[in-house]
Amino acid sequence: MKCLLVALNIALLMVGCGASDIPKESKEASFNASVMAKCEACGNGISKQAEKCPGCRHPNPIPIAAAKTRADEARKLAQMEEKKLDEADTKRLSEIEAKVLADLEAQALTEMEANRRKKAANDASKQKSKPATTLLDLEVIGGEKPTTVIIARHPNPSFNGTYRAQDKLVNEKVYYKKGNDRHLYFYDQAEGGMKGWSLDHRKPDGKKDHYSGGWYHFKSFSHLDSNCDEWLDVDYSLLPLTATDGGCCERTLPSLSFSTSVPTASVAIVF
Repeated sequence: MKCLLVALNIALLMVGCGASDIPKESKEASFNASVMAKCEACGNGISKQAEKCPGCRHPNPIPIAAAKTRADEARKLAQMEEKKLDEADTKRLSEIEAKVLADLEAQALTEMEANRRKKAANDASKQKSKPATTLLDLEVIGGEKPTTVIIARHPNPSFNGTYRAQDKLVNEKVYYKKGNDRHLYFYDQAEGGMKGWSLDHRKPDGKKDHYSGGWYHFKSFSHLDSNCDEWLDVDYSLLPLTATDGGCCERTLPSLSFSTSVPTASVAIVF
């Protein structure tokens, strides 16, 4: 009987010792470090994906850190994308600016070329329309109211010589006459054209714009002096000569008026 009681006590002791070890082994075996972490507050194992400890409700730092990392990565990606967009915009704007500058430069060159052509055409037109200039030698005697004008170096010798003041006024200015019926008088735009002094083989009437020996344009309509040496259209006096029955020479002249409205006429100068 005593042996039975001893054996029963020993068995109970053995069962009690084994029962105290099982929960500890089970607790350690139930913690998986790959998917679980220990709560910073209570030390119990919690899922790494859990927001809070299910026992003490302490926040889990792992998902918070992961969310922060994802936010940082998203911000970096957004910054990189924005930088790419800025670079693309900068490149596009640079290309647009370069194109605009090229277009402006091309337009400026086109305008410069057009202006150059226009100026060249105007210069050519002015050159064509500009009357021929001939330098004559004038000696004026008598001051502001000359009594005598001596002309030399005229290509038509009949216009060279001494012109003397006449009592008659033409266009309110003294007019001059040479002995061979060559006349020097002031033209006052009665038929248009420009004011100036004219040499002609016809006696002036104050109206007709005749200048078979050329004419001089005054910038300021003062009296003749020795500086009045650039005469225009003197070459009209050198038109081809034609022999006449009388043995003298006769030249046929076109209209000598600057006004385009005056019809063409023919006159003869007999030397």
